Amino acid sequence: FESFDRKRNLGMLAAFKRCAQVCSGRAWCALLIGDYGTGKTHLAIAALNAWGRERGIFWKVPDFLDWLRRMTFERSIEDPAAGYRSDPFLLVLDDLGAENPTDWAHEQLYRLLDARQEWRLPTILTANVSPERIDGRLLSRYHEGLIICKGADVRRRQ
Repeated sequence: FESFDRKRNLGMLAAFKRCAQVCSGRAWCALLIGDYGTGKTHLAIAALNAWGRERGIFWKVPDFLDWLRRMTFERSIEDPAAGYRSDPFLLVLDDLGAENPTDWAHEQLYRLLDARQEWRLPTILTANVSPERIDGRLLSRYHEGLIICKGADVRRRQ
């Protein structure tokens, strides 16, 4: 959190606070939605570092789904995502909406995120897509942590 320059994107203050609340246990979720380069991933990783990396997991959503597919079909593991739905580690899923929108992908994300919401397991989600492109069931379940992130793309600043 110390390396996040809040002055560069004043529209990220609510996201900064929400991620700090999740990693301190004062909130169970954050759903950060906004344009590219505003610092959503930076804040999610900062929360993971503050939580303790050995007690948390970070995945890009397409990579998670690729791993899950391989574990399910190549190795015949009964349910490789079971621990993700029940264990109280901090889960950060980055780039929700960047996955290939197949029925299988939607089902897997719904099952995972529905269970984490039901048990109030610490979860941070980031997305660069508009809220309308996120599964409405997930948007409803994570609405209390919804932060619309605004600001300039800090990667493009010189």
